[in-house]
Amino acid sequence: MISSMGHKVELGNNVTISLDLDTAEEAERIYSQLLEGSEENSGPLAQMPWGALWGSCKDRYGVRWMISYAESAL
Repeated sequence: MISSMGHKVELGNNVTISLDLDTAEEAERIYSQLLEGSEENSGPLAQMPWGALWGSCKDRYGVRWMISYAESAL
């Protein structure tokens, strides 16, 4: 949080939970469930330049999440 940019620490925005999932389908399912009832939508999961399917959202309780799926290099 950057207070000089008007950010204020509140319950729910003081931490971001990050999940690195095993399949793209699982990432899509969990991301869409987190968006249910949310008033803030950061957009759909998207393919990122580093090769992951990634998205960030805020759930209905105000908790921030980062959801990621990247194909294993093994």
